[in-house]
Amino acid sequence: MWNWLNALRTRNKQTVAARWLDPNENSWGLTVLDCSQNAGSMMSTTSDVEIAKTYARLRDSKGEEFRNAVFNPTLSIACNLTYTIAKYIPDGPVFKSQVMEEKWDIYTYNDHLYFCRSWGGQLFYRVALQCEPPALRVLLVEASHKISEKSAIRDVDFLIKSHVLSAKALHPLPQELGRDTQKLALFSFSAYGRMGLYGTFEETIGTPYYGDRSVLERR
Repeated sequence: MWNWLNALRTRNKQTVAARWLDPNENSWGLTVLDCSQNAGSMMSTTSDVEIAKTYARLRDSKGEEFRNAVFNPTLSIACNLTYTIAKYIPDGPVFKSQVMEEKWDIYTYNDHLYFCRSWGGQLFYRVALQCEPPALRVLLVEASHKISEKSAIRDVDFLIKSHVLSAKALHPLPQELGRDTQKLALFSFSAYGRMGLYGTFEETIGTPYYGDRSVLERR
């Protein structure tokens, strides 16, 4: 399921510091993997000059190429995720990676969010929105890679909470990696970078998220 990460995995040999938190040790009341020390200390590097050049070039992109781009998703999932926002989302970049430890660029055009990997610009998710402040609703999730419907929705849910709303939230952990903290922490950093602070095997949809102001409020 997570084979798409192989080509984008962070190259480093740093010691991974992550630990399991019992339900009574965290705000969510679930069994949670604390990856915060790992997320805050690891550095992303690449030996591929072309990847570095592509990342640098994409820092100036406003994502306008996605507005009318042909998109052939591997799956489309109708859903109803709801979030609280302060105002309508204007077209353009919503979140732009500033350093290579931030793994996503997010844009909005024509009532859609576009989730792209920051290193290579690959479009992973297109999400149909209904934006009527104070409510932001996700009506449809489309994915470009092989992933289960449940995983795709959880992924998008976390990316909205963490990158669009600038909140501390739980990200999903893949069951197939087992409970090895090093493997899971490396997955979290490769998938979410410095935003991958806390993960869980349990259901993440509907769990609380904590933060001050969303990216949209600061625009």
